Amino acid sequence: MKSRILIVEDELIVALDIKTRLERKGYLVTGMASRGEEALAMLQSDPPDLVLMDIKLGGEIDGIQTAQRIHFFSDVPVVYLTAFADDETLQRAKLSEPFGYILKPFEERDLITNIEIGLYKHKMEQALREREERYSLALQGANDGIWDWNLVSNEFYVSQRFKSILGYQNDELCTSLSDILALIHPDDLETLRSMFTAQLHTHEPHLEAEHRMLHKNGETVWVLTRGAIIYRDGHGWRAAGSLTDISLRKRSEEQALHDALHDGLTGLPNRALFLDRVEQAIERNKRNPERLYALLHMDLDRFKVINDSFGQQVGDAVLIKIAQMLKSLFRTTDSLARLGGDDFAILVDDFSDPDLVEPLIQRVQDTIKKPIFVDNIPILTSASIGIVSSSAGCEKADLALRDAEIAMYKAKALGAGQYQFFDLELRRQTLSQLELEHALRGALDRHEYRLLYQPIIHLLSGKIASFEALLRWESPGYHDVPAAQVVAALEASGQIIPVGIWVLEEACRQLSEWQAKYHLETPLAVNVNVSGKQLPLGFSVESIQHLLDTSGLHANQLILEITESIFLENPYLTKELMVALDKIGVELHIDDFGTGYSSLSYLEKLPVSTIKIDQSFLDGFDNHETREIVRTIIQLAHKLGMRTTAEGIERKDQLAKLKEMGCNFGQGHLISRALNPEAIEKLILDPLQNSPKHLGMQFLPQLRK
Repeated sequence: MKSRILIVEDELIVALDIKTRLERKGYLVTGMASRGEEALAMLQSDPPDLVLMDIKLGGEIDGIQTAQRIHFFSDVPVVYLTAFADDETLQRAKLSEPFGYILKPFEERDLITNIEIGLYKHKMEQALREREERYSLALQGANDGIWDWNLVSNEFYVSQRFKSILGYQNDELCTSLSDILALIHPDDLETLRSMFTAQLHTHEPHLEAEHRMLHKNGETVWVLTRGAIIYRDGHGWRAAGSLTDISLRKRSEEQALHDALHDGLTGLPNRALFLDRVEQAIERNKRNPERLYALLHMDLDRFKVINDSFGQQVGDAVLIKIAQMLKSLFRTTDSLARLGGDDFAILVDDFSDPDLVEPLIQRVQDTIKKPIFVDNIPILTSASIGIVSSSAGCEKADLALRDAEIAMYKAKALGAGQYQFFDLELRRQTLSQLELEHALRGALDRHEYRLLYQPIIHLLSGKIASFEALLRWESPGYHDVPAAQVVAALEASGQIIPVGIWVLEEACRQLSEWQAKYHLETPLAVNVNVSGKQLPLGFSVESIQHLLDTSGLHANQLILEITESIFLENPYLTKELMVALDKIGVELHIDDFGTGYSSLSYLEKLPVSTIKIDQSFLDGFDNHETREIVRTIIQLAHKLGMRTTAEGIERKDQLAKLKEMGCNFGQGHLISRALNPEAIEKLILDPLQNSPKHLGMQFLPQLRK
């Protein structure tokens, strides 16, 4: 739920700027007031979660007076946002008990940090106030212990309730001063002595302290001691007061502190506590470079599939067991944390041998790969790990964790169960990726994208079966950026959704234009790649049907290519979508087969007509085992009623071997590179003249009427 903010600022331009910044960060601005009276009215009619208050306001009351009035009828936290930093203003502001004080001009980061801290502090104070109210009600039914100390004779009296708080019967505990002092916890005794002595010296009349005492059973009891001191002739004469058992409150506060710094599911430290420990490790390493550390960021592979397949309860059980497994691998001086979801972090701290890290990482991965049994169900997973070592020279904990996360994503890109050390080159790649994502913003509006079309042929007849639409980006200052890199940047930034829609629309428009312009006897078809990031936001059966209707194409003229990885990310959604697309007649192919985890037997359950054998298999075609894998894939696909397409055919011997194996279709530079629409039209007009002569085959001899 969005946090609701009321802005009280007499300068409209500043107020609007703050409003824009807050809304961009996801906050809900309930209103803007320029006068204190107006702010009070807004707050009463629509209470916000927090008030951003300027001190200098229009009207009869300033911001501090407004904040003080707010506290009369509301506990809404106030954060000052002002240019005043003089002592007098600060002293006045303190009296209103603000939750933050930001000086203008301010950085957006400082603004958001103060707001978040103010909201969190207010939440914690509310929770603490509620607990204290409960404790107060409980204590109303019980008497506090009473004590009375004659400071002249050192006679000490305690009530029966005093004794019972410490576990003693009325006749068990002597009441000499030495007996009472012996019951005070040794770690608190000197502090209490010093405090009491100081109060006697300054003639302070009231005494109040929270400290520990020893229960009869040996346990520690937290107590609140309150008292009043009577002075005669300038010296302390008598002190008397009460003793309250506050152990329950102390345990609650300790539990609240623990909960604030630990993950509720696994009990591991959370991000905040972990970053504090990393910060300490960094500072130790700065003081003594021989005290090394390594920071590991670990993400479980395919954990979403586990959650989707077995349910969140099983997923949570897996996370708990993994946390327990990790604890068994590390020293007590190391730190483990759950950062959220299926992300874990590990700080291997204070060691001297840098060769220690890689074997430890291998043990982690070997452990994670073991079956995890939940309700007798074996769950299999693996982990991608990014590592930042002390040699990277990180200055701040959050930057170290960020770099470890960057390395983790690099490891994940290498495949499941991999690890990657962070280095400067990886940082350079990341910055280059961010730069590319920024450059791609607006490229669609600037018309910088175009489509090329690569023919896919029937290997036996040589006739063109369809064209694969391939996205290219052309922009001043960026030349020859690989298409795969462009697509990866579009996926990372979310731009793949509008660009993916444009690719579908443009490919269908172009195909429809060719069909109408050249009166083709055999209808053309176009293959369009679908990214997993397009599901479900930028892709639906309804949108595809609408596209076919508006372009005039038949459903069988549109072929959608879906990668194996999409099944792993969301198998149920993907299957449901594929079945619906098949019902309207759209043909579905599996792209890059062999690079993921899917099997032909699994694909048999899906409405897939063709699988595309990944180019990596053809790159290794000189290897006998690789050729036999391809042969097996083709044979199994045919047995399951599927056709096969080979990608990346670049040599005549590859083509000949694929034909001999019975592969149905092929594409690659040997057949034809990806062509612009003008070149495709020449191919349509004169297929014999414009097709690759070296293949000894005729392309589309009956393409036109």
